[in-house]
Amino acid sequence: AHAVGDRVEFPDLTSVGLPAGGSAGGAAGPHVGTVVGHWERRDHWPERCRCPYLVLLDSGTTIYCPHTGDDFIRRSDVGMCTEYGIGSRVECRMGEDGRWFPGTVIQVHEDWIDSWKSTPPYLVDFDYGRSRPIWGNRYNMRPTSIVPKKRATSLRFRVGDRVDCSCEDCWKPGTVVKRWYSEEGFNKGHAVPYQIQLDNGDLIYAPTDTSDCIKRSTVPKKQLRFQPGMKVECLVEDGWLNGTITKLDAFANGRIVPYQIRIDSGDMRGDRVYAPVDNDRCVHLPARFRKGDVVEVAREGWRDHWLLGRVVATWVEDDGRDRPDRRGTTVPYKVEIDPSECPYLETGDELVRYVAEDDDRYVHMPARFDEGDRVECWIEGEWRGGGGGG
Repeated sequence: AHAVGDRVEFPDLTSVGLPAGGSAGGAAGPHVGTVVGHWERRDHWPERCRCPYLVLLDSGTTIYCPHTGDDFIRRSDVGMCTEYGIGSRVECRMGEDGRWFPGTVIQVHEDWIDSWKSTPPYLVDFDYGRSRPIWGNRYNMRPTSIVPKKRATSLRFRVGDRVDCSCEDCWKPGTVVKRWYSEEGFNKGHAVPYQIQLDNGDLIYAPTDTSDCIKRSTVPKKQLRFQPGMKVECLVEDGWLNGTITKLDAFANGRIVPYQIRIDSGDMRGDRVYAPVDNDRCVHLPARFRKGDVVEVAREGWRDHWLLGRVVATWVEDDGRDRPDRRGTTVPYKVEIDPSECPYLETGDELVRYVAEDDDRYVHMPARFDEGDRVECWIEGEWRGGGGGG
């Protein structure tokens, strides 16, 4: 079986209309590519008609693989080029005649497979005046010392730089996510200097690299709540799963997202997922208490007054009964108060409390000892007796 991301090759694709000779630019040899999906189908196919593998060839052609045998598809030792960076001078082999064309790498996407339909590993600005996506391997991409006749204009900002963009009648802060960006609808071969993700999440592009269009920002990026290595719970299609933060400001589906998270539990263990926003509805710290735990919660508006109750739900939406301004926010606990704590309340709804923060100032385990109990304390290597102090 071939997993997504595996490199594979096809000994012969003449049956689907492709000529013999793939990655070697027309020379004899297999077509090489990367597995990008499983059990996919074309839009016009019947729903039950699906292929076990979807492969993106290094030529940019997608292949729906109807067979799984080694005589049709097999593992390849031809890896993708990873040694080139932005500004690298390269030659790429293209066309049926296998000619080499010099150019300059203007985009590099290490996580290209996460959004393979719109993001290639490399975007190369060729000396003949056109930018093209390149899926580079040792047969179709190599370094070159050829100096371009006209030196390419260097851009002022890099991916990840903070910028302000001119938007109608105001400037809006954001982060550069792509350089030399192109999209469907642009003239063939046309690219703009930058694609920017604004702080409100919108994706826009800068048509020119001029100070009246885009400039360096003095607005700092919002500080993220978690750091790599921290344990969290994240929301996926199957519900909340435990995970570990592996990367900040990750690039996914054409935009920068706050977190990449490795799933540590369930059937998705080991998978990487992305948190699109940094809030408790999407990702949060694991709750200290579980459903059914007995806790004490602070009574709203009362100093040092605690109510005994039981956790009935974790990470729920506050209905605003205690604080209307918190209506609709996600809070760590919903607690049902012991009726003996509030004999003057008659209905179950009145005995429900929403805890806004998972902190001992708002919720904690009940104390084991009461005021006045005699206890012993471990002090300087020995147990010493004393009375409870409150």
